[in-house]
Amino acid sequence: MKKKYYWFSLYPSCFLWLKGGEGLVYNAENKAKVLFRATGMVATMAGQLAQPENLYVIRLDEEQCQDSKLKTWMEELVAKGCGVLVPDDGQHERPLSLPPVLRVQDEAEYYRWEHRQGIDGNVLDNLHKLVFHLNGSRHGHDDYTRQWPLYPTVQPEALAVEDVRRFARNARLSPFLTEIVLTGNPFAVDRLPELVQELQEICPVTVCCMQADALEHLEEARAWATSLRLDIAVTDYSQLETLPREASLTCLVASETDWEQAAACEEQGGFRAVSFVPVYTGDNATFLESGLYIHIDDLMESTPDKREIFIRQKLNLYDFGRLVVMPDGLVYANPNAESLGSIHDSPHQLAYREITEGHSWLRVREGRPCCDCIYQWLCPSPSCYEQVLGRADLCGKY
Repeated sequence: MKKKYYWFSLYPSCFLWLKGGEGLVYNAENKAKVLFRATGMVATMAGQLAQPENLYVIRLDEEQCQDSKLKTWMEELVAKGCGVLVPDDGQHERPLSLPPVLRVQDEAEYYRWEHRQGIDGNVLDNLHKLVFHLNGSRHGHDDYTRQWPLYPTVQPEALAVEDVRRFARNARLSPFLTEIVLTGNPFAVDRLPELVQELQEICPVTVCCMQADALEHLEEARAWATSLRLDIAVTDYSQLETLPREASLTCLVASETDWEQAAACEEQGGFRAVSFVPVYTGDNATFLESGLYIHIDDLMESTPDKREIFIRQKLNLYDFGRLVVMPDGLVYANPNAESLGSIHDSPHQLAYREITEGHSWLRVREGRPCCDCIYQWLCPSPSCYEQVLGRADLCGKY
Protein backbone atom coordinates (compact mmCIF):
# COMPACT_ATOMS: atom_id res chain seq x y z
CA MET A 1 0.00 0.00 0.00
CA LYS A 2 1.25 3.43 -0.93
CA LYS A 3 2.51 5.43 2.03
CA LYS A 4 0.37 8.45 2.94
CA TYR A 5 1.81 11.91 3.58
CA TYR A 6 0.41 15.12 5.04
CA TRP A 7 1.22 18.79 5.12
CA PHE A 8 1.03 20.66 8.40
CA SER A 9 1.33 24.43 8.48
CA LEU A 10 1.04 27.26 10.98
CA TYR A 11 -0.80 30.38 9.85
CA PRO A 12 1.26 33.55 9.22
CA SER A 13 -0.59 35.30 12.07
CA CYS A 14 1.06 32.88 14.54
CA PHE A 15 4.26 33.27 16.48
CA LEU A 16 6.13 30.09 17.44
CA TRP A 17 8.55 30.37 20.35
CA LEU A 18 10.75 27.52 21.64
CA LYS A 19 12.83 27.87 24.80
CA GLY A 20 14.52 25.11 26.78
CA GLY A 21 11.95 22.34 26.37
CA GLU A 22 8.95 24.68 26.37
CA GLY A 23 6.97 25.93 23.42
CA LEU A 24 4.30 28.53 22.83
CA VAL A 25 2.22 29.29 19.76
CA TYR A 26 0.43 32.62 19.85
CA ASN A 27 -2.04 33.68 17.20
CA ALA A 28 -1.89 37.48 17.08
CA GLU A 29 -5.11 37.56 15.05
CA ASN A 30 -7.55 35.53 17.16
CA LYS A 31 -5.42 35.77 20.36
CA ALA A 32 -5.34 31.98 20.84
CA LYS A 33 -2.40 30.48 22.74
CA VAL A 34 -1.07 26.93 22.79
CA LEU A 35 1.49 26.24 25.52
CA PHE A 36 3.27 22.88 25.23
CA ARG A 37 6.20 20.75 26.29
CA ALA A 38 8.67 20.52 23.42
CA THR A 39 9.74 16.89 23.73
CA GLY A 40 9.88 13.88 21.42
CA MET A 41 8.14 14.25 18.07
CA VAL A 42 6.56 17.51 19.14
CA ALA A 43 10.01 19.03 19.66
CA THR A 44 11.22 17.64 16.32
CA MET A 45 8.30 18.99 14.30
CA ALA A 46 8.13 22.31 16.14
CA GLY A 47 11.84 22.74 15.49
CA GLN A 48 11.33 22.10 11.79
CA LEU A 49 8.45 24.57 11.66
CA ALA A 50 10.68 27.17 13.31
CA GLN A 51 13.37 26.85 10.61
CA PRO A 52 12.96 29.89 8.31
CA GLU A 53 13.61 27.91 5.13
CA ASN A 54 10.56 25.69 5.81
CA LEU A 55 8.19 28.69 5.72
CA TYR A 56 5.99 27.30 8.51
CA VAL A 57 5.22 24.11 6.53
CA ILE A 58 6.37 20.54 7.26
CA ARG A 59 5.66 17.21 5.58
CA LEU A 60 4.78 14.19 7.73
CA ASP A 61 4.13 10.57 6.93
CA GLU A 62 1.23 8.54 8.29
CA GLU A 63 3.33 6.91 11.00
CA GLN A 64 4.50 10.27 12.34
CA CYS A 65 0.93 11.54 12.44
CA GLN A 66 -0.04 8.62 14.69
CA ASP A 67 2.36 9.71 17.43
CA SER A 68 -0.11 10.42 20.22
CA LYS A 69 1.54 13.57 21.60
CA LEU A 70 2.21 15.02 18.16
CA LYS A 71 -1.34 14.24 17.06
CA THR A 72 -2.80 15.92 20.15
CA TRP A 73 -0.59 18.95 19.63
CA MET A 74 -1.56 19.40 15.99
CA GLU A 75 -5.26 18.87 16.78
CA GLU A 76 -5.15 21.60 19.41
CA LEU A 77 -3.44 23.98 17.02
CA VAL A 78 -6.03 23.28 14.32
CA ALA A 79 -8.93 23.58 16.79
CA LYS A 80 -7.66 26.97 17.98
CA GLY A 81 -7.27 28.33 14.47
CA CYS A 82 -3.48 28.31 14.51
CA GLY A 83 -2.73 25.76 11.82
CA VAL A 84 -3.99 23.35 9.19
CA LEU A 85 -3.33 19.66 8.36
CA VAL A 86 -4.08 18.49 4.81
CA PRO A 87 -3.23 15.30 2.88
CA ASP A 88 -0.41 15.42 0.39
CA ASP A 89 -2.41 13.41 -2.15
CA GLY A 90 -2.25 15.48 -5.30
CA GLN A 91 -5.79 16.79 -4.72
CA HIS A 92 -4.96 19.26 -1.94
CA GLU A 93 -2.62 22.16 -2.50
CA ARG A 94 0.47 22.48 -0.37
CA PRO A 95 -0.26 25.18 2.26
CA LEU A 96 1.49 28.49 1.85
CA SER A 97 2.60 30.45 4.88
CA LEU A 98 5.17 32.96 6.01
CA PRO A 99 6.51 33.19 9.58
CA PRO A 100 6.04 36.63 11.17
CA VAL A 101 9.61 37.93 11.06
CA LEU A 102 10.24 41.66 11.37
CA ARG A 103 12.64 43.18 8.88
CA VAL A 104 13.60 46.72 9.77
CA GLN A 105 15.62 49.11 7.66
CA ASP A 106 15.90 51.90 10.26
CA GLU A 107 18.30 50.18 12.65
CA ALA A 108 21.47 51.63 14.15
CA GLU A 109 23.75 50.42 11.39
CA TYR A 110 21.47 51.98 8.75
CA TYR A 111 21.79 55.38 10.44
CA ARG A 112 25.56 54.95 10.80
CA TRP A 113 25.77 54.20 7.07
CA GLU A 114 23.74 57.30 6.23
CA HIS A 115 25.92 59.37 8.54
CA ARG A 116 29.04 58.15 6.76
CA GLN A 117 27.45 59.20 3.47
CA GLY A 118 26.81 62.67 4.91
CA ILE A 119 23.04 62.49 4.46
CA ASP A 120 21.79 61.45 7.94
CA GLY A 121 18.34 60.76 6.54
CA ASN A 122 15.37 60.72 8.82
CA VAL A 123 16.94 60.06 12.21
CA LEU A 124 14.96 62.93 13.76
CA ASP A 125 11.73 61.15 12.78
CA ASN A 126 12.37 59.00 15.86
CA LEU A 127 11.85 61.98 18.21
CA HIS A 128 8.27 61.98 19.51
CA LYS A 129 8.31 63.69 22.91
CA LEU A 130 10.28 66.37 24.76
CA VAL A 131 10.32 66.75 28.54
CA PHE A 132 11.83 69.97 29.90
CA HIS A 133 12.54 70.17 33.63
CA LEU A 134 12.44 73.96 33.68
CA ASN A 135 13.74 74.00 37.25
CA GLY A 136 13.59 71.99 40.43
CA SER A 137 11.01 72.05 43.20
CA ARG A 138 11.64 71.90 46.92
CA HIS A 139 8.81 69.37 46.94
CA GLY A 140 10.47 67.26 44.24
CA HIS A 141 12.12 63.88 44.66
CA ASP A 142 15.06 62.72 42.53
CA ASP A 143 14.38 59.02 43.19
CA TYR A 144 10.83 59.45 41.90
CA THR A 145 12.13 61.27 38.82
CA ARG A 146 14.13 58.15 37.98
CA GLN A 147 10.90 56.14 38.06
CA TRP A 148 8.60 58.65 36.34
CA PRO A 149 10.66 61.15 34.29
CA LEU A 150 7.97 63.85 34.56
CA TYR A 151 8.28 64.03 38.35
CA PRO A 152 10.00 67.26 39.44
CA THR A 153 13.57 66.98 40.65
CA VAL A 154 15.15 68.97 43.48
CA GLN A 155 18.02 70.28 41.36
CA PRO A 156 18.74 73.94 42.17
CA GLU A 157 19.50 74.93 38.56
CA ALA A 158 17.00 76.29 36.05
CA LEU A 159 16.90 76.17 32.25
CA ALA A 160 17.16 79.40 30.30
CA VAL A 161 13.83 79.98 28.60
CA GLU A 162 15.56 80.96 25.38
CA ASP A 163 17.42 77.62 25.34
CA VAL A 164 14.09 75.82 25.70
CA ARG A 165 12.61 77.80 22.80
CA ARG A 166 15.59 77.15 20.54
CA PHE A 167 15.77 73.43 21.31
CA ALA A 168 12.02 72.97 20.74
CA ARG A 169 12.11 74.91 17.48
CA ASN A 170 14.91 72.68 16.19
CA ALA A 171 12.95 69.60 17.28
CA ARG A 172 9.95 70.64 15.22
CA LEU A 173 11.78 69.23 12.19
CA SER A 174 10.52 65.86 13.41
CA PRO A 175 7.11 65.27 11.80
CA PHE A 176 6.27 62.88 14.64
CA LEU A 177 6.88 65.22 17.58
CA THR A 178 3.52 65.01 19.34
CA GLU A 179 4.03 66.41 22.86
CA ILE A 180 6.12 68.81 24.87
CA VAL A 181 6.00 68.56 28.67
CA LEU A 182 7.17 71.36 30.97
CA THR A 183 7.73 70.21 34.54
CA GLY A 184 9.38 71.34 37.78
CA ASN A 185 7.96 74.30 39.69
CA PRO A 186 6.36 76.21 36.82
CA PHE A 187 5.06 78.91 39.17
CA ALA A 188 8.65 80.13 39.54
CA VAL A 189 9.04 80.63 35.78
CA ASP A 190 8.43 84.16 34.55
CA ARG A 191 5.68 84.52 31.94
CA LEU A 192 5.18 80.78 31.60
CA PRO A 193 1.84 81.08 29.71
CA GLU A 194 3.66 83.03 26.98
CA LEU A 195 6.25 80.26 26.65
CA VAL A 196 3.50 77.64 26.47
CA GLN A 197 1.71 79.61 23.77
CA GLU A 198 4.87 79.76 21.66
CA LEU A 199 5.57 76.05 22.07
CA GLN A 200 1.98 75.16 21.19
CA GLU A 201 2.74 76.36 17.67
CA ILE A 202 4.99 73.29 17.46
CA CYS A 203 2.79 70.66 19.16
CA PRO A 204 0.51 70.23 22.22
CA VAL A 205 2.09 71.26 25.53
CA THR A 206 1.42 69.89 29.03
CA VAL A 207 2.53 71.67 32.19
CA CYS A 208 3.24 69.41 35.19
CA CYS A 209 3.65 70.47 38.78
CA MET A 210 3.65 69.11 42.30
CA GLN A 211 0.47 69.20 44.34
CA ALA A 212 2.23 71.18 47.07
CA ASP A 213 3.41 73.82 44.57
CA ALA A 214 -0.10 74.12 43.14
CA LEU A 215 -1.58 74.60 46.61
CA GLU A 216 0.96 77.33 47.37
CA HIS A 217 -0.08 79.13 44.16
CA LEU A 218 -3.72 78.10 44.08
CA GLU A 219 -5.19 81.08 42.24
CA GLU A 220 -2.53 80.86 39.54
CA ALA A 221 -3.05 77.09 39.29
CA ARG A 222 -6.80 77.59 38.84
CA ALA A 223 -6.20 80.15 36.11
CA TRP A 224 -3.73 77.89 34.32
CA ALA A 225 -6.03 74.87 34.56
CA THR A 226 -8.64 76.71 32.49
CA SER A 227 -6.21 78.02 29.86
CA LEU A 228 -3.42 75.39 29.76
CA ARG A 229 -3.12 71.63 29.97
CA LEU A 230 -2.17 71.39 33.63
CA ASP A 231 -1.28 68.06 35.24
CA ILE A 232 -0.81 67.90 39.01
CA ALA A 233 1.25 65.14 40.66
CA VAL A 234 -0.65 64.08 43.78
CA THR A 235 0.93 62.60 46.90
CA ASP A 236 -1.50 63.77 49.62
CA TYR A 237 -5.03 62.52 49.05
CA SER A 238 -6.49 64.54 51.91
CA GLN A 239 -6.20 67.78 49.94
CA LEU A 240 -7.81 66.84 46.64
CA GLU A 241 -10.90 68.97 47.16
CA THR A 242 -8.91 72.19 46.93
CA LEU A 243 -7.31 71.40 43.56
CA PRO A 244 -8.77 72.93 40.37
CA ARG A 245 -11.19 70.53 38.70
CA GLU A 246 -10.09 71.57 35.23
CA ALA A 247 -6.67 70.02 35.86
CA SER A 248 -5.71 66.39 35.31
CA LEU A 249 -4.17 64.42 38.15
CA THR A 250 -1.32 61.92 38.20
CA CYS A 251 -1.66 59.95 41.42
CA LEU A 252 1.61 58.73 42.90
CA VAL A 253 0.77 55.41 44.53
CA ALA A 254 3.09 53.93 47.18
CA SER A 255 0.72 51.76 49.25
CA GLU A 256 -2.60 49.96 49.24
CA THR A 257 -4.13 52.96 51.00
CA ASP A 258 -2.84 55.29 48.27
CA TRP A 259 -4.27 52.96 45.65
CA GLU A 260 -7.71 52.90 47.28
CA GLN A 261 -7.79 56.68 47.61
CA ALA A 262 -6.59 57.24 44.05
CA ALA A 263 -9.15 54.75 42.70
CA ALA A 264 -11.90 56.49 44.66
CA CYS A 265 -10.80 59.80 43.16
CA GLU A 266 -11.10 58.38 39.66
CA GLU A 267 -14.51 56.87 40.36
CA GLN A 268 -15.88 60.12 41.77
CA GLY A 269 -14.76 62.02 38.67
CA GLY A 270 -14.74 65.77 38.44
CA PHE A 271 -11.16 66.18 37.23
CA ARG A 272 -10.22 66.33 33.57
CA ALA A 273 -8.39 63.00 33.85
CA VAL A 274 -6.86 60.78 36.52
CA SER A 275 -3.87 58.46 35.97
CA PHE A 276 -1.76 56.32 38.30
CA VAL A 277 2.00 55.94 38.74
CA PRO A 278 3.41 53.42 41.27
CA VAL A 279 6.49 54.63 43.13
CA TYR A 280 9.17 52.76 45.02
CA THR A 281 9.95 54.45 48.34
CA GLY A 282 12.72 52.11 49.45
CA ASP A 283 10.58 50.24 51.96
CA ASN A 284 7.45 49.28 50.01
CA ALA A 285 8.85 46.41 47.92
CA THR A 286 5.94 44.13 48.88
CA PHE A 287 3.37 46.62 47.58
CA LEU A 288 5.37 47.21 44.41
CA GLU A 289 5.59 43.47 43.82
CA SER A 290 1.83 43.07 44.13
CA GLY A 291 1.16 45.90 41.71
CA LEU A 292 3.95 45.74 39.15
CA TYR A 293 5.34 42.22 38.95
CA ILE A 294 4.19 40.13 36.01
CA HIS A 295 2.74 36.66 36.57
CA ILE A 296 1.85 33.76 34.28
CA ASP A 297 -1.84 34.61 34.41
CA ASP A 298 -1.05 38.14 33.22
CA LEU A 299 1.04 36.80 30.36
CA MET A 300 -1.55 34.24 29.27
CA GLU A 301 -4.19 36.96 29.25
CA SER A 302 -1.97 39.31 27.26
CA THR A 303 -3.28 39.85 23.71
CA PRO A 304 -0.86 42.03 21.73
CA ASP A 305 -1.33 42.19 17.99
CA LYS A 306 1.45 41.42 15.53
CA ARG A 307 2.56 45.03 15.29
CA GLU A 308 2.81 45.32 19.08
CA ILE A 309 5.00 42.23 19.28
CA PHE A 310 7.26 43.55 16.53
CA ILE A 311 7.61 46.82 18.46
CA ARG A 312 8.54 44.94 21.64
CA GLN A 313 11.23 43.09 19.71
CA LYS A 314 12.89 46.30 18.51
CA LEU A 315 11.89 49.31 20.63
CA ASN A 316 11.33 50.22 24.25
CA LEU A 317 7.68 51.18 24.58
CA TYR A 318 8.38 53.48 27.53
CA ASP A 319 11.54 55.30 26.42
CA PHE A 320 11.46 55.34 22.64
CA GLY A 321 11.25 58.75 21.05
CA ARG A 322 11.60 60.74 24.28
CA LEU A 323 14.30 63.18 25.33
CA VAL A 324 14.39 64.53 28.90
CA VAL A 325 16.17 67.84 29.55
CA MET A 326 17.10 68.34 33.20
CA PRO A 327 17.44 71.76 34.96
CA ASP A 328 21.24 71.63 34.59
CA GLY A 329 20.82 71.36 30.82
CA LEU A 330 21.89 67.72 30.48
CA VAL A 331 19.74 65.59 28.18
CA TYR A 332 18.73 61.96 28.71
CA ALA A 333 16.66 59.37 26.92
CA ASN A 334 16.08 57.83 30.36
CA PRO A 335 17.11 59.45 33.67
CA ASN A 336 18.71 56.16 34.73
CA ALA A 337 21.07 56.12 31.75
CA GLU A 338 24.07 58.27 30.92
CA SER A 339 23.55 61.75 29.54
CA LEU A 340 23.47 62.03 25.75
CA GLY A 341 24.68 65.61 25.77
CA SER A 342 23.23 68.99 26.63
CA ILE A 343 20.49 71.37 25.58
CA HIS A 344 23.15 73.18 23.53
CA ASP A 345 23.43 70.15 21.23
CA SER A 346 20.88 69.84 18.46
CA PRO A 347 17.95 67.41 18.83
CA HIS A 348 19.25 65.75 15.67
CA GLN A 349 22.66 65.08 17.24
CA LEU A 350 21.08 63.68 20.41
CA ALA A 351 18.63 61.45 18.53
CA TYR A 352 21.46 60.07 16.38
CA ARG A 353 23.60 59.48 19.49
CA GLU A 354 20.80 57.59 21.25
CA ILE A 355 19.97 55.44 18.22
CA THR A 356 23.58 54.48 17.57
CA GLU A 357 25.19 54.54 21.04
CA GLY A 358 22.45 54.74 23.65
CA HIS A 359 20.81 52.12 25.80
CA SER A 360 17.24 53.34 26.25
CA TRP A 361 15.24 53.70 23.03
CA LEU A 362 16.25 50.23 21.82
CA ARG A 363 16.34 48.53 25.25
CA VAL A 364 14.37 45.28 24.83
CA ARG A 365 14.15 41.95 26.64
CA GLU A 366 17.13 40.34 24.93
CA GLY A 367 19.31 39.68 28.00
CA ARG A 368 19.02 36.99 30.65
CA PRO A 369 16.74 35.78 32.09
CA CYS A 370 14.26 37.16 29.54
CA CYS A 371 16.00 35.71 26.47
CA ASP A 372 15.50 32.22 27.94
CA CYS A 373 11.80 32.73 28.71
CA ILE A 374 8.97 31.46 26.53
CA TYR A 375 6.99 34.62 27.30
CA GLN A 376 9.82 36.96 26.24
CA TRP A 377 7.80 38.94 23.68
CA LEU A 378 4.45 38.80 25.46
CA CYS A 379 5.98 40.87 28.26
CA PRO A 380 5.98 44.66 28.02
CA SER A 381 9.28 46.47 27.53
CA PRO A 382 11.75 46.83 30.41
CA SER A 383 10.79 49.85 32.49
CA CYS A 384 12.48 52.35 34.80
CA TYR A 385 11.42 50.21 37.75
CA GLU A 386 13.81 47.42 36.82
CA GLN A 387 16.62 49.96 36.72
CA VAL A 388 15.69 51.51 40.07
CA LEU A 389 15.34 48.09 41.72
CA GLY A 390 18.50 46.73 40.13
CA ARG A 391 16.65 43.84 38.47
CA ALA A 392 16.74 42.46 34.96
CA ASP A 393 12.99 41.87 35.04
CA LEU A 394 9.88 42.20 37.18
CA CYS A 395 8.95 38.59 36.76
CA GLY A 396 6.70 36.93 39.33
CA LYS A 397 5.74 33.91 37.22
CA TYR A 398 7.78 31.54 39.33
